[in-house]
Amino acid sequence: MAKKAELRIEAPTPGNQLFFISDTHFFHKAILRPDYSGRPFKDVEDMNESMVELWNATVAPTDRVFHLGDFAMAGPRSTINLIRRLNGRKHLVHGNHDLKIRGIPEAEALFERVIDFGCQIKVEDPEAFQGAQRITLCHYAFRIWNKSHYGAWSLYGHSHGNLPEPDNMLSMDVGVDATARRVIEPQASRWTWGERRMPETTRGAYRPISYAEVKTILSQRSFKAIDHHRQEDPGE
Repeated sequence: MAKKAELRIEAPTPGNQLFFISDTHFFHKAILRPDYSGRPFKDVEDMNESMVELWNATVAPTDRVFHLGDFAMAGPRSTINLIRRLNGRKHLVHGNHDLKIRGIPEAEALFERVIDFGCQIKVEDPEAFQGAQRITLCHYAFRIWNKSHYGAWSLYGHSHGNLPEPDNMLSMDVGVDATARRVIEPQASRWTWGERRMPETTRGAYRPISYAEVKTILSQRSFKAIDHHRQEDPGE
């Protein structure tokens, strides 16, 4: 039987960091509305330029970034021009709003990998189970995922911070709206949401989040099996 394919990632080091991001929605006017995500930018141009600047201030050209979908709400040419401006060795996991660049060779060539639905990676980490942190990456959230009972993480987007993140699940929304909400409600397992505009203090949060930051957040949680799987089980 073929073994499941996992992309092996070397341990993050200076100049070779690992980042995650989702749901940037570049060019999307509606995302600024208080009844949508209420991002703290005056208009789309301000949002695009601010997020490009934040990305490049966070990510070095040699760092690796996994974007978990919904990159931009624009046509291929505008999207391609924006991708070219962003630092890093970029990987894209398609989201539901990436249809306009799906299958476009010029766009896909700007990413090291383009993944249709999801993938699994294994990051070298001596503090993780058997020396490697396994992570399932998908645009959509899972309730259970491969090797969750061995401490594997599930990182996702799509929900813009509106899904609960229970203390007994090692899953996390890495979309920019969820990252921004953690600035003002860092201990919340679910953010209450009504018509509101995010405060100016969150502007700097619309950026990729590092492996170390994710690890810090998820280290405050502990996995509790909801099915027959247990960490001591010998089966794969």
